[in-house]
Amino acid sequence: MQMESAKAKELLLEFKDKLKLFKSIAKEKQTAIIEFDHDRLEDIIGQEELLLEEISELEKKFISDFGRNNLKTLIEDNVELKMLRTDLEREIEEIKKLSAENKYLISHSLVFVRKLIELYGGENKINVKV
Repeated sequence: MQMESAKAKELLLEFKDKLKLFKSIAKEKQTAIIEFDHDRLEDIIGQEELLLEEISELEKKFISDFGRNNLKTLIEDNVELKMLRTDLEREIEEIKKLSAENKYLISHSLVFVRKLIELYGGENKINVKV
Protein backbone atom coordinates (compact mmCIF):
# COMPACT_ATOMS: atom_id res chain seq x y z
CA MET A 1 0.00 0.00 0.00
CA GLN A 2 2.89 2.37 0.81
CA MET A 3 4.42 1.84 -2.62
CA GLU A 4 1.06 2.42 -4.33
CA SER A 5 0.66 5.67 -2.40
CA ALA A 6 4.11 6.84 -3.46
CA LYS A 7 3.38 6.01 -7.10
CA ALA A 8 -0.01 7.76 -6.91
CA LYS A 9 1.61 10.82 -5.33
CA GLU A 10 4.22 10.93 -8.09
CA LEU A 11 1.55 10.75 -10.80
CA LEU A 12 -0.68 13.31 -9.07
CA LEU A 13 2.24 15.73 -8.76
CA GLU A 14 3.02 15.27 -12.44
CA PHE A 15 -0.63 15.88 -13.26
CA LYS A 16 -0.62 19.02 -11.10
CA ASP A 17 2.46 20.34 -12.93
CA LYS A 18 0.78 19.75 -16.29
CA LEU A 19 -2.37 21.54 -15.12
CA LYS A 20 -0.31 24.52 -13.90
CA LEU A 21 1.37 24.67 -17.29
CA PHE A 22 -2.02 24.44 -19.00
CA LYS A 23 -3.28 27.30 -16.83
CA SER A 24 -0.32 29.49 -17.76
CA ILE A 25 -0.89 28.69 -21.44
CA ALA A 26 -4.57 29.66 -21.06
CA LYS A 27 -3.46 33.01 -19.59
CA GLU A 28 -1.09 33.53 -22.52
CA LYS A 29 -3.92 32.67 -24.87
CA GLN A 30 -6.08 35.31 -23.23
CA THR A 31 -3.40 37.94 -23.78
CA ALA A 32 -2.96 36.89 -27.42
CA ILE A 33 -6.72 37.13 -27.98
CA ILE A 34 -6.89 40.61 -26.44
CA GLU A 35 -3.88 41.78 -28.47
CA PHE A 36 -5.22 40.19 -31.69
CA ASP A 37 -1.88 38.39 -32.07
CA HIS A 38 -2.84 35.67 -34.56
CA ASP A 39 0.63 34.10 -34.88
CA ARG A 40 1.08 33.83 -31.13
CA LEU A 41 -2.45 32.46 -30.78
CA GLU A 42 -1.71 29.70 -33.31
CA ASP A 43 1.48 28.80 -31.44
CA ILE A 44 -0.38 28.71 -28.12
CA ILE A 45 -3.12 26.50 -29.55
CA GLY A 46 -0.42 24.08 -30.75
CA GLN A 47 1.08 24.04 -27.25
CA GLU A 48 -2.36 23.38 -25.77
CA GLU A 49 -2.99 20.47 -28.11
CA LEU A 50 0.34 18.84 -27.23
CA LEU A 51 -0.23 19.33 -23.53
CA LEU A 52 -3.75 17.90 -23.74
CA GLU A 53 -2.29 14.79 -25.37
CA GLU A 54 0.23 14.49 -22.52
CA ILE A 55 -2.53 14.92 -19.93
CA SER A 56 -4.63 12.29 -21.68
CA GLU A 57 -1.69 9.85 -21.65
CA LEU A 58 -1.13 10.54 -17.96
CA GLU A 59 -4.79 9.85 -17.25
CA LYS A 60 -4.53 6.53 -19.12
CA LYS A 61 -1.47 5.68 -17.01
CA PHE A 62 -3.43 6.39 -13.82
CA ILE A 63 -6.21 4.07 -14.90
CA SER A 64 -3.88 1.31 -16.07
CA ASP A 65 -1.75 1.49 -12.90
CA PHE A 66 -4.58 1.78 -10.38
CA GLY A 67 -8.01 1.41 -11.96
CA ARG A 68 -10.65 4.02 -11.23
CA ASN A 69 -12.04 2.55 -8.01
CA ASN A 70 -8.69 1.58 -6.52
CA LEU A 71 -7.27 5.09 -7.07
CA LYS A 72 -10.35 6.64 -5.45
CA THR A 73 -9.97 4.34 -2.42
CA LEU A 74 -6.22 5.01 -2.25
CA ILE A 75 -6.80 8.77 -2.22
CA GLU A 76 -9.58 8.58 0.38
CA ASP A 77 -7.30 6.60 2.70
CA ASN A 78 -4.36 9.04 2.48
CA VAL A 79 -4.46 12.63 3.79
CA GLU A 80 -1.56 13.79 1.60
CA LEU A 81 -3.20 12.40 -1.54
CA LYS A 82 -6.51 14.04 -0.55
CA MET A 83 -4.72 17.39 -0.32
CA LEU A 84 -3.19 16.84 -3.73
CA ARG A 85 -6.60 15.99 -5.16
CA THR A 86 -7.97 19.24 -3.70
CA ASP A 87 -5.09 21.15 -5.32
CA LEU A 88 -5.86 19.48 -8.65
CA GLU A 89 -9.55 20.35 -8.36
CA ARG A 90 -8.61 23.98 -7.67
CA GLU A 91 -6.33 24.08 -10.73
CA ILE A 92 -9.08 22.57 -12.88
CA GLU A 93 -11.60 25.17 -11.68
CA GLU A 94 -9.17 28.00 -12.51
CA ILE A 95 -8.61 26.51 -15.97
CA LYS A 96 -12.38 26.26 -16.49
CA LYS A 97 -12.74 29.92 -15.52
CA LEU A 98 -9.98 31.01 -17.90
CA SER A 99 -11.49 28.88 -20.64
CA ALA A 100 -14.89 30.52 -20.17
CA GLU A 101 -13.29 33.97 -20.26
CA ASN A 102 -11.39 33.09 -23.43
CA LYS A 103 -14.55 31.75 -25.03
CA TYR A 104 -16.31 35.01 -24.19
CA LEU A 105 -13.45 37.09 -25.63
CA ILE A 106 -13.46 35.10 -28.86
CA SER A 107 -17.24 35.31 -29.14
CA HIS A 108 -17.19 39.06 -28.52
CA SER A 109 -14.41 39.50 -31.09
CA LEU A 110 -16.44 37.61 -33.70
CA VAL A 111 -19.44 39.86 -33.09
CA PHE A 112 -17.19 42.89 -33.49
CA VAL A 113 -15.74 41.56 -36.76
CA ARG A 114 -19.23 40.80 -38.12
CA LYS A 115 -20.33 44.37 -37.31
CA LEU A 116 -17.29 45.74 -39.11
CA ILE A 117 -18.02 43.58 -42.15
CA GLU A 118 -21.61 44.80 -42.15
CA LEU A 119 -20.45 48.40 -41.82
CA TYR A 120 -17.77 48.26 -44.51
CA GLY A 121 -19.09 45.41 -46.67
CA GLY A 122 -20.03 45.84 -50.34
CA GLU A 123 -23.73 45.95 -49.50
CA ASN A 124 -23.25 48.99 -47.30
CA LYS A 125 -24.54 52.28 -48.71
CA ILE A 126 -21.49 54.18 -47.43
CA ASN A 127 -19.17 51.99 -49.51
CA VAL A 128 -21.35 52.23 -52.61
CA LYS A 129 -21.13 56.04 -52.57
CA VAL A 130 -17.36 56.00 -52.17
